[in-house]
Amino acid sequence: LLNLKAYVEAELPHKDIYKFQGTFHLDYELGLNRVGLDLSHTLWADTVITNGFALGLVIYTGVDTKAQLNARAPRSKIGRVDKELSRMSFVLFLMLILMAAVLVLVNGLKGRWQILFMRFVLLLSSIIPISLRVNLDLAKMWYSYNISHDKSIPDTVARNMMIPEDLGRVEMILSDKTGTLTQNDMEFKAFFVGSHKYAKSDSLNEILEFVRNSAAKASGPMTDTENSRPGKRRHRGDQMKDIVLSMALCHNVTPVQKDSVKTYQAASPDEVALVRFASELGYELVYRDQHVIQVMTPSGDVDEYAILKDFPFSSESKKMGIIVQQKKDGRIIYFLKGAEQALEPSLTGAEANDMKEGAEDLSLEGLRTLSFAEKQLTQEEFEQWDADYKAAAAVLHNREEEKNRVRKALEDKMTYLGVTGVEDKLQENIARTLEGLKQAGMKVWMLTGDKVETASCVGISSGIKSRSERYVHMKDVADDKYIIENELKVYFVDQV
Repeated sequence: LLNLKAYVEAELPHKDIYKFQGTFHLDYELGLNRVGLDLSHTLWADTVITNGFALGLVIYTGVDTKAQLNARAPRSKIGRVDKELSRMSFVLFLMLILMAAVLVLVNGLKGRWQILFMRFVLLLSSIIPISLRVNLDLAKMWYSYNISHDKSIPDTVARNMMIPEDLGRVEMILSDKTGTLTQNDMEFKAFFVGSHKYAKSDSLNEILEFVRNSAAKASGPMTDTENSRPGKRRHRGDQMKDIVLSMALCHNVTPVQKDSVKTYQAASPDEVALVRFASELGYELVYRDQHVIQVMTPSGDVDEYAILKDFPFSSESKKMGIIVQQKKDGRIIYFLKGAEQALEPSLTGAEANDMKEGAEDLSLEGLRTLSFAEKQLTQEEFEQWDADYKAAAAVLHNREEEKNRVRKALEDKMTYLGVTGVEDKLQENIARTLEGLKQAGMKVWMLTGDKVETASCVGISSGIKSRSERYVHMKDVADDKYIIENELKVYFVDQV
């Protein structure tokens, strides 16, 4: 490293935590090599590495780090009672000054009238309730103490003693769905393979038989398409094996062995639920790092896949993909999963219709859906695409647009596999809790990025909407206050 002739060209510091662009310039004896850098190559300040080590170069320090650029001075929280008391005290102070001035004028501006004015101010100062402020603060401390020690609400902590009385003035609750109304504990429930639905509770044995029979012929993906003619309908068992294998390969899950117990670490619990279901069907994730994935097949053998390229999930693309190469036979497969809107341009019309029907069916059951597709690449096709992608990643201007253009070419004419449905369990007693809040006059809003059908189902099961209440569906409406108000007026006029 000490003899390395290289430097990093990076963009100026900015607040956006989801973007980073830079270029690594390495001076070889044969010439200069450039490698594009993005967010996946960075570690932020205060990052904790749980496994292994990292060797890096410090780009931003001090106030230029994203943590410091996004830091804000904490604002003091003042309760409504304090604001009202301050406003009343100010009004009384003005009245005090006015009354003292009137008394001075009535007496006449004789002699040392300024001293007389101050005397009147002191005499009338009792109209400002100074002791009320002290009594109010003592009452808040007692109220907060009772909240923290109430046996009927164990583990409750009053973190701010300045605003506990505002609990009685709450009118609206904006609640996230995942992890708040739900436990963020995902469980695989059902999936569509092509246009056929299979529920884990009813069809697990049938699914196992399909997967094992197909894996007995060949454990890898897309082994049935090598000698088949284009457009031929695939056998359901081969298609089912491929979607299960894609669950075991297309993710960012890391298996961790601790005290003879295997657990999975991942940013999303959805991926953990899919990996566990694949393990139940015989394709168990054994090992994963940045370069290799090892999967145990139903026969007990371990297949090793080299990770050629990984596309992490992002809120903009709403999909993730991975290019792997099975080391046993050298087959290169691109797996893609994500929202059906993100995968629709990559599929044929008939496959897109099957995908949308399956996703809608699972969403009506309140399940979180993910669509899967795959594509086989030859060595020449991958090498050509990889060269184009590296060139796009090294450009200095419009880098993301160039990378998306190259990736879009890779995702053309993919093979549809199916749609999975994962359930996020509701919090215990959530329906009774929300019903109590509604009876207290509070309005509850659920914030979620899920499909409308999933959100509607969760809204009913959690008690936000009773079955007798009506829905107001507003989809694809511009983010404009007046347009939304007009849409609501039109809806309620139609209902009269």
